Order: sequence, then C-alpha cells, then structure tokens
Amino acid sequence: MQIGLDINPLGVMVGLVIVLTMTAAALTDVVLIIVVLVRRRAGSLVFAIGATTCFASAALLLQRLSGRVIAPSFLMAMYFSVSVLGLLLMLAALSVSFRISRAVFALLALPVLGIALEAWIDMERRDGLREAVLQEDVAAARAWLSKGAARHRHDGPFRQAMIVEAAHDANFDLVAALLSAGADPNTPDDQHTPLVAAITADPVLRLHEIDRQVHRRNRLRTAKLLLDHGADPNRPAKPGQPTPAELAWAADDREMQSLLEEKGANNARTVASDFENLMLAAAEGDSRRVDEIVNAYGGRLQQDPAGRAPLVAAAAGGHLTIVDSLLKRYHGLVSCELVYRALDAAAQGGHSDVFLHLLDVCVNFYDGRPLVSAAAAGRADLVRAALAKGYPVRATNPKTQMTAVEAAAAAGHEDVVKLLRAQ
Repeated sequence: MQIGLDINPLGVMVGLVIVLTMTAAALTDVVLIIVVLVRRRAGSLVFAIGATTCFASAALLLQRLSGRVIAPSFLMAMYFSVSVLGLLLMLAALSVSFRISRAVFALLALPVLGIALEAWIDMERRDGLREAVLQEDVAAARAWLSKGAARHRHDGPFRQAMIVEAAHDANFDLVAALLSAGADPNTPDDQHTPLVAAITADPVLRLHEIDRQVHRRNRLRTAKLLLDHGADPNRPAKPGQPTPAELAWAADDREMQSLLEEKGANNARTVASDFENLMLAAAEGDSRRVDEIVNAYGGRLQQDPAGRAPLVAAAAGGHLTIVDSLLKRYHGLVSCELVYRALDAAAQGGHSDVFLHLLDVCVNFYDGRPLVSAAAAGRADLVRAALAKGYPVRATNPKTQMTAVEAAAAAGHEDVVKLLRAQ
C-alpha cells in the first residue's frame, strides 16, 4: 500500500529559505560578537547589523509570546536565538563605543539572557496549555496553569483564545479552570465571546465524540458557569451579529433561552414573537412593520429553526418592495439557498416582477433551480428570462436532479416543454 504525502513545494521552499536565513543571521551575530569582544573594535555598521537581526525577528516573536501566533517550535527557537544574539551584538558594540570592560558587558548580558530564558519558558508553558485545551485534557491544563502558564498581563489574548476554544467544546471543567486563571467571560477572541461559543457549540466539530444529550447538558452548564461569572447575556460576538438569545432561538434551544432570560437577556422571550410578527407583515405586505422589526434586529432574523423566512413569504405574496428592502437590509449576507426558495415561491405565485428581481441576486449556472422553478410553474416568460440570463436547458435542481424539461412535463406544461426543447 502506498501512502501519499500532501506536500506543498512552495511552502517547503519558503521554510527552507527562512531556516537558512535565520541560521546565517545567527552565525553572523556570533562571529561579530566574538570579534568585537576580542579586538575591542566596533563601528556603526556592526550595531546596525545587530539591530537588524534583532528586530527583524522580533515582530513575529512578540506575536508568539502574546499567543496570537502558533508556529513550529524549532522555527520559533531560531527566531528567538537570532533576536537574543542580535541584542547581545548591539550591547557588545555599545560596550566598545563607550569603553566598557568585558566584565561589565557580561553583567549587562546576564539579565538579558535571564529575561530571554524566562520568556522562552513562558512560551513553552503556553504551548503545553494550548495542546491540553485542544485535547480536552483537563488534568494537564490544570497542571500547566499551576506552573504559571498564561498568568501574565500580556497573555490576555491567549487566555481568551483558550477559553473560547474550551467553551466551543462545552468543556465545563476547562472553562472553570481558565476562568480561575483570569480569563474574561466577556472579551471575545477573533470571532466569538466565550458565551456565544458555548451556545453555538456543535458536538460534530469536537475532537472527541460525545453523546448529543450529554453535550447539550454540558453546553447548558458551561453557559450558566459563564453567566454566573459575569458574562453579558446581551452581548453579541461583534456589533451587528446575533445576540446570545437570538442564537439560542435559532437553534430552537428552549432551555438555553430560559437560562438567558433568567440571567437578564433583553429579548430572550420576545425574539420568537417578533419573528412571527415579521412573517405576518412580510406575507401581508406591511412594509412599515417589516422595516420596524428588521431594523430592530439589524437584519439578523432571516429564518427560524423550521426554515420559515420573511423573504420567501414576501416573494410568495408578490411584495416586491419588501423583497427589495429585505435584500438590502441583509447587506449581501443572504444565502443563495434562501434566494432560490424565494424565486420558487415567486414563480409559483406568478409574480414576474419579484422573480426577475431575484434572478439577478444569485447567478450560478451550475444550479438550475431558477429555470426549473419557472418551468415547473408553467411560466414561459420566466423560462425565457432564465434562459436569457444564461442558464443552460440541461441544468438541474441539485435536490431533485430534475431538469427544467422534466419539471415542466411532470406538471403538465406542454407549451413550456416545447419551448425548452426548441432551444
């Protein structure tokens, strides 16, 4: 049996260049330090070389020390070594310029080496904690935390990344340990707050398999723990994104909704009724009421857990103004799946203006649903419009695998069948 390795040649070349460059920089620094200390001569060029090799690697190194970058240990060791050697070369050059003895230089170098060693130990501790969190090893995580991992002020971003990761796994014990270590229940990482991560935790995305009912209970316990530690039940991950209550409603998680309401979520109880009012207003063509509700939620209520959507309701009712308003309010975040459902509703309802408007929103010639929907509805004018847009006659509905001809024939629209076969 042959096993193929997926190797990126460009990545290998870039990595090799980095390793060779760092090796050359380190050797240059070592040689120059020896030359400067032995010959007691150094110019501005030597200082510049030290500064360049030091600060060229410092940016990535500082990101690693803050926990924002995770890179292979051997590569970070090279960056670390070059930074320290560059700093020592700068000190050696300065000691010669200011006529400082080798003994004094040694005294200056020792604290630098001590600080560098401590920083490296901190980085290794963070690596150990990160691996423990990813593996959901609570005992190992507690051990690394007891050794001082991620305890410093500059470790804040790393702590938040770890607690969000633990919350995404709905790991109650890991979240509790990280909260005790100083993680903030409200500060987000690059994507989520810990509470949002807990509410949206998906058992399918976990590293280790878990029973869905057990995962549901763990998710609820983790959310309660975060709320008990001061997590804001009304804070979205980012401005304009769904609130925790809206996420719980979208997941049809009644227990989570009750917990959030108990902890002070503003719209835990009203989001469901607001969506029902939005559906009714969209179906009836009440544009003022639709705008009022959509604006209150920032365009986030696109569909409920059952798949009902205001856009589809408005399209089915032929309310072009509301369809256009909803599309604009969704800021291009509406899925093509939802648009195709609205297209089908408009075709079935015989609303040509709505169908033609939606036809321009999502254009994917590999997905023939617009053409198939028009054919199934027996609308020759809409079939012509879809064909003119570029949809091929043989395009199919990916869900039913039916072509437009087959859909028209099944619905008994012979005129549409003839139109399509004539293409």
